[in-house]
This record gives sequence, C-alpha cells and structure tokens, in this order.
Amino acid sequence: MSKKIKIAYHFGIFRLSSWMNRNIISILMYHGFSTPSDNIGLTNFERKHINIDDFERHLKLIVKYGTPISLERLIVNEKLPPNPIVLTFDDGYQNNYKYAFPLLEKYNVPATIFVTTGFIDQTTYLWPDKLEFIIDHAANKDLNFLWQDDRLTLALKTDTEKMTTICFIKEYLKSLSESDKLAFLDELHKSLEVEYTWDKIPSVLLPLTWDEIREMRASGLIAIGSHTVTHPILSKCTNERQRTEIALSHERITIELGEECKLFAYPNGQPTDYNQYTVQLLKEHRYLGAVTAVFGYAYNNTQDNFHLNRFGTDGPLEDLGAIVTGLSHLAGKV
Repeated sequence: MSKKIKIAYHFGIFRLSSWMNRNIISILMYHGFSTPSDNIGLTNFERKHINIDDFERHLKLIVKYGTPISLERLIVNEKLPPNPIVLTFDDGYQNNYKYAFPLLEKYNVPATIFVTTGFIDQTTYLWPDKLEFIIDHAANKDLNFLWQDDRLTLALKTDTEKMTTICFIKEYLKSLSESDKLAFLDELHKSLEVEYTWDKIPSVLLPLTWDEIREMRASGLIAIGSHTVTHPILSKCTNERQRTEIALSHERITIELGEECKLFAYPNGQPTDYNQYTVQLLKEHRYLGAVTAVFGYAYNNTQDNFHLNRFGTDGPLEDLGAIVTGLSHLAGKV
C-alpha cells in the first residue's frame, strides 16, 4: 500500500475519484472467508480466505463509493449505474454461506458464486487445498521426490520451508497435464504418508451443500455460476475433457437449481489457462459470459464478455478503495 493511497483514503480523494471515474467497472474476486480460529497451521497462509471482519469493511466501502450490481446485469444491461461494482466468489466454500451471505444480506449486495460441482458433490477435492494440507501435515524433514524424469528436493523442515515448497509445487503442477497433475499429487501423499479425506478437511475448506446453495439463490441476491466439475486448467485438458467439464457442471447446476446456469469462471483464470475452444464450448452451452483472474477493470462494450477482468481482494482496504473508486485507473492513465 503506497503512502499516496493512504492519503487519498483519509482526505476525501476517493470521493472525487469515484465521481471522475463513474463509468469504469470493477469486478472483485473472492474465494473464501474465515475467522482467526479457522486458521490452524498453514491453513490459509496465502490469505485465500479473508477475515470476515475485513470483508464487512469491504462491503461498507463498496456501498459508500459504488453501486453493487449482479454480474448478469453487467453482461446483459447496456445502461449501467454510476460506479458499478460486481462481487464474485470462486470454488464454492461453505464459508461463503456461513460468513459472507449474512453480510451480503445486511448490506443488500449481490454476488455470484462459481461452484466446482465435483467439490460440492464431494467426489473431488480442490487440488490446491489437498496440496497445502499434505505438506502442512508432513513430517518435518526434507523429501527427495522422484517424479517421472524429475527429481525434486522438497524442503519441509520448518513452516517457512513448507510454505515455499507449496508455492513451488503449485507452479510446477500448473505446467503439467491434468492427468499428470493428479498422479503427482497421488504419489506425493503416498510418499509423505498423509491422507486427505473429507473427515480431515479443516472446516474453513469444506464445500457448500446444495441446500445452502438453493437457500442463497432463493434470496435473489446470489447467482450461481460454473467453475467446472474438478477445477482443471482447461488448456491442459484434451478437447473431450474440456467438453465434459463444461457440459456436466452446467447440467448439474441446472438440475439442482431448476434454472439454466448462465455464468462461468475459468479455473486459475490466466490467459493461457483456457483457449478458443473453451470459449466455443461455453457459447454452445448458452453461457452469457465468463470471468478470468486477469488483474484489471472490465470495460463496458469494449471487452468480450468471455474475457472479463477481475481484481483480487486480499490487499489492504485502502488498495481496494483505490480500485473501486477508479483511482488506480486514473493513476494508470496519468
């Protein structure tokens, strides 16, 4: 957080900036929410699940300087209110219902939750969570791990080393095909002798239930989108696997909610994590649009609805204020 942003936050520049940049569109990306008691061991060391008190501060800032709208309204409505802000949550963690939903109701802020349907059905684990858990619970000793033609020395003696190792393995796995990634994780948990099962998952990492999803949807504030079945990097999948991930997740959500699923979020969400065939499949299944994890504003009528940028939200409150008031946009233009 820069000194200039702090000054802007405390001396009213945000209000002026929000007026000057009232036509920009901010889509915010969240994953999960937590309390201090949820963060045991290395769980949440990357702040994927932000503190729920911080989230309430986010909501107060959002309603003060912007106009919260739904993602679907952004995509289909050409006439938007000043300073439109869209909230999105990825993956489908139960803490979205437990912690965030009551606050969304309190401040009357809509949001879209992109669910990984296999995670909701408890037929597949979210692989980053599985990786973090097995490394966290591994013995505090280094591991020489042989994978195919690669010999990896994994430093595991301290929590700091384990965090570094987790980050290294995540990037390594993103370079593999989907089948190799899952095989790697299977071999790793066997080598470390750590099991990851539904009864061992920390509460903050548990999935939503369909009943909870239906309750939120019935409120009128929450839309449900697809985040695939198993959360693969789609560009690493065969065309057949891509079609299965998109078709089955769409079908599952549509059946459970009794309405067609219209919105999609690309797993990992970088430009190389999906391809033109992915977009073609989404259009075939009548999706209205899709969000990425590419940092930036969404520009109405100048950006394809299947490549919508989003901002991460794990930084200081002042940084979020600079985003939603357009101060970041103004500074970039200057």
